[in-house]
Amino acid sequence: MPMRLLFVASALATFVLIPSAQAATYCVGDPTCQGVAEPTLTAALTAADQTPELDAIELGIGEYTGHFKNAAGRPVRISGMGPLTTIAPDVNNAPALTITGSSSTVSNVGVELGHSTVLGMGMRLDGGASGDGITVTAASGAINDTGIELGAGASLTRTDIRLGGLLLGMIGVKISGDGVTVSDLDINAAIGVYGLGDAVVRRTRIASAATGMNLSGGNTRVSSTLLDVREGGHGIDASARADVAQVTIVGADTPGRIGLRATGSGALKVRDSIVAGMQTAYSAGAPATISLDHVVRDPAAKEIGAVVDANPITIAPQFAGLGTAPFALAPGSALVDTGSDAPLAADESAWDLSGDPRISDGTGDCVARRDPGAYETAAAPCVPVAPAATPAPVATPAPPTAPPANTDRTAPKLTKLKLTRAKLTFTLSEAATAKVTVQRKRGKRYVIARKLTKTSRAGANSVALRLRTGHYRVLVDVVDLAGNRVSAHRSL
Repeated sequence: MPMRLLFVASALATFVLIPSAQAATYCVGDPTCQGVAEPTLTAALTAADQTPELDAIELGIGEYTGHFKNAAGRPVRISGMGPLTTIAPDVNNAPALTITGSSSTVSNVGVELGHSTVLGMGMRLDGGASGDGITVTAASGAINDTGIELGAGASLTRTDIRLGGLLLGMIGVKISGDGVTVSDLDINAAIGVYGLGDAVVRRTRIASAATGMNLSGGNTRVSSTLLDVREGGHGIDASARADVAQVTIVGADTPGRIGLRATGSGALKVRDSIVAGMQTAYSAGAPATISLDHVVRDPAAKEIGAVVDANPITIAPQFAGLGTAPFALAPGSALVDTGSDAPLAADESAWDLSGDPRISDGTGDCVARRDPGAYETAAAPCVPVAPAATPAPVATPAPPTAPPANTDRTAPKLTKLKLTRAKLTFTLSEAATAKVTVQRKRGKRYVIARKLTKTSRAGANSVALRLRTGHYRVLVDVVDLAGNRVSAHRSL
């Protein structure tokens, strides 16, 4: 064989023998994981950083203490087994876990702050990374900590952050970058959301004793959100731009507290919202501005500064105060269907805080119109009013027959509810949607371990749980196609 051909053949053979990099799964402390076992989370991240492929890391039950992160350009998916998989910081001013990259995700893990640290941080997501199903708590001694920080393009969904509303300096979510999306969060912290960048916040419950939302930079769009500041905090404090729709702010008439406050260069636009139990409904300090449209407030509440106030509403909200939506409008409230008739904005949630459709016909007058506040009243049966007949010398045709009203007002029957560590079983009398909340006992209280939604059929149904050893309480909330609801719970 000529020398040139021999060289080409050798080069081709070498090329064929080089294996291409492939995504891998690394297992840490999880005997059920199907992948490469690694002794520590640090070792798993080091292995995943060797190639640009999207690798997975599965964590078992246990506590992982450190300040872990993936390398730039090395995306990774980290998943755990719920709050039983706990990550804790080991040094000051460093997140317990930093994940970056538009393909990177972290899900189903717990984060605990306060392990001999100050100015600590539970987690940081950056560069388009996303988090889902995360539980953040604070150990005794925690102070001036941040639950989760969101950098550019980051997103966070279905997350519980429990830092204590009275602990000074505790921040639930810090938004430090632009293009951030937050939805379906439950936050208890001195400051619920601290915003410095452009962000969208949807369907979030915040309980706070200092400030529900402190918006100091960027442009924040908020919708279908509850700010519970009955422990004494402000509702929204804005020194930047903010567009707020379908928000409920509830206080306890604490002196000196304000529902909506704009300072400095703040420009706060609020519509279709409720401000209740606040001695001062709003305050605008020049040159800051506040613009209101269809906003409910107590007529006796103070109003400070020049505010553009279109379509003011001074009707008492009449909250339901029951069930899973304690600040929904009570049946028969005069506020039902009194919001604006504008269509949903581009960034506005199409669902209310309970997950029900936004903009419905709550009064049954056949005209769908939104309610003010975080919750929407379920649609009532439409009963159109027949037009009055006009006298005429000749007979006129009868008006068209109204469509039959929805007469299903019977809640589905939920029977044979049984809970084991492997699964939950139950029987339904009709097809419905079942929302399952699993709570695990930690000390003297229960914390949320998992939330599931299952489209269930009439008859026997089951939900796989795979619960570890411990004490559990499972809540089942069933809603049929007509909106009728029934709930039950079991303990294990």
